[in-house]
Amino acid sequence: VVVDQADGTLIISARDGDGYRVLRIDPDAPAERKTLLTFVTRPYVSMSKSGELFLSLSERPWELIHYATNGSGAKRIDPSLTYSGPPLVLADGRVLMTSTVGPARRVMVIAPGKEPVSLTQTDQNTEWPMTTIGHDRVAVTLADSEEIPIVSIATGAIVKRIPLPGRRYSLGASPDGKTLYT
Repeated sequence: VVVDQADGTLIISARDGDGYRVLRIDPDAPAERKTLLTFVTRPYVSMSKSGELFLSLSERPWELIHYATNGSGAKRIDPSLTYSGPPLVLADGRVLMTSTVGPARRVMVIAPGKEPVSLTQTDQNTEWPMTTIGHDRVAVTLADSEEIPIVSIATGAIVKRIPLPGRRYSLGASPDGKTLYT
């Protein structure tokens, strides 16, 4: 579920028979659902601060699709790597996704027209779940670790490690960045 900050509507991915629909739902009138897109595989949805949708499709090589909400169409973003997990849209419009090449998994920074680059300065496997913390940091998951690294978006340096035993299935942070939720 993504909340459109411009109008408070919800953007969701919902199963519809053998396929999926991306819907816009007004919480005050939940019966009035507007279909934005349809897919045969499950889309994971993120939204930039400016209201642009970013979709990642599963059950095929993952693709990251940028869909402009003004209706100007969809664009595939960087089809050169194999991705897994949902996208995380940064405040500047770049997108984070986990890329798998052989046994290595890395959270990659993806921007249209540029080569993807690794987010972190570490040899450890990094992956989703992940979340932004404020405007300048992101929490990611270290594979086979009981720590959550907090990474500077600007430098890729791990600025803090938070001990957290057990498997993480999701991460979230409060708007002020002071609380991390799992």
